[in-house]
Amino acid sequence: MPQLADEPKVTDWLSVWFSLGSAVIALLALVAAGIAVRATVATNRTQSEQLRRLEEAATRDRAAKFAVWALPPVARPQVFFRNGAPTPMYDVVIRFTLNGVDAFVHSAGTLPPSEEPQPLPDVAAGLHDAIRARALADVEFEALPEPPDASAFDSDLLMTPEWQRYQRDRAPVDGRNERAGQAALEEFTAAMELAMSVTFNDGESSWVRTADGRLRPGPR
Repeated sequence: MPQLADEPKVTDWLSVWFSLGSAVIALLALVAAGIAVRATVATNRTQSEQLRRLEEAATRDRAAKFAVWALPPVARPQVFFRNGAPTPMYDVVIRFTLNGVDAFVHSAGTLPPSEEPQPLPDVAAGLHDAIRARALADVEFEALPEPPDASAFDSDLLMTPEWQRYQRDRAPVDGRNERAGQAALEEFTAAMELAMSVTFNDGESSWVRTADGRLRPGPR
């Protein structure tokens, strides 16, 4: 009569179950580790994004404290700046348009921090010249009389009767031309639309203050 194979012992079953249990525990530990890694990556990403936004907000706040503006009268405006930030603003370029047409560009370079508005006389002078040139471009001024030839006189030309006569003839022409130019300037500036924009760098980022007063990131 053949003998039956030995039945599995209880210890063998226990060994199998212990092995399966260990595998399951190891798998669960691996899954938990993966979840923890993903959570750490997501947390780091969130923190990095928050830090980036805080840095951008701080930089934008610094740039928002810088402004350039022009004050009337339009025919001879005054230009000022104020930099309420604790650091200078670099590569400042101011652009003016008259009636939507580019009229004057001034590179102001570096402007320091300032508690109070500071004048920019060079910018104001250049803007005044641009306005005057545009206003007088189409004015037909009266021709001036020809001055006497200095080489025809042995003595000082300014002391001669010819020079004095020239001065008398020129004076009324100068007056008429001055009045014509002033009238043209007043007429032009009465209907003129003056706009300006500013580009600058706060040391970290470039910015543009548009003609409508908005602050936008500049070219990188």
